[in-house]
Amino acid sequence: MDRQVQSRFDEVWAILERTAQRGEQAEARFNRRMNAADKRMDAAEKRMDRADKQIEATRKLVVSGMKIVMRNSADIKSLGKRMDTFLRSAGNGHTGGNGHGPKRSR
Repeated sequence: MDRQVQSRFDEVWAILERTAQRGEQAEARFNRRMNAADKRMDAAEKRMDRADKQIEATRKLVVSGMKIVMRNSADIKSLGKRMDTFLRSAGNGHTGGNGHGPKRSR
């Protein structure tokens, strides 16, 4: 091969090798960034799962609390009815007097 052709061939070969090295470096950078992005996504998914569990636990607490409130409301209503019945049976606390007690003799 002619010396000039060989020189040109060597230049082109060197350019191809540098291009291949740059491509490999770019691919390595890309892979590192993708791995970092995957780790961030995994962490975000774990946080979301934990938040979902906390929301579900809070929902269950609210539902249980509402059941207790409803039960207490029914108990209070029942107690009110029994109190009314008791007071009516006791004559509403009146014995026919004016509430001042017996008159004194002078």
